[in-house]
Amino acid sequence: MEVYKDMSFTATNVVRFMGTVPNSELGDVIERMTSHIESNGARRLGKLITITHVLYLETKVSDMEIFMPIDRVIPTTQDFTFMPKFELVNCMMTKHKGHPCLLPVTYTKLYRAIENFGLKAEPPFYNVFDEWENGIWDLDECEVEVYVAVKLLLKSQLH
Repeated sequence: MEVYKDMSFTATNVVRFMGTVPNSELGDVIERMTSHIESNGARRLGKLITITHVLYLETKVSDMEIFMPIDRVIPTTQDFTFMPKFELVNCMMTKHKGHPCLLPVTYTKLYRAIENFGLKAEPPFYNVFDEWENGIWDLDECEVEVYVAVKLLLKSQLH
């Protein structure tokens, strides 16, 4: 697994969703976001970004955020917040290819690689999904850049 240091990622004009979603309804949330964007005369630009804060395995529900870059400013609503800028800095990044349900394996490998560099991961992990066609991914061939902020470990934190 290749790990890239000193990485950053920036997107402008971003629509954000934050909430607890049954995993089976994630596609519905993305469709609602897309409808909200299009109903305001905007269109999606760039890559979809997600953060899963908590995954409740028993109930198959996730506490997460979804970010969608768009081509213009649109109003914030109760469900969707407009952000002029989304920025990740001082990160390490690796690439994941395969079904998104296997992302936790990639997180673990990235976490270990970061420790080997003498750094400490500062979760959450940010998933930047490659472009998809017509709102549909081939989930088994999904390509995701995984970013996480890092900081230098203090000597007292070293093993």
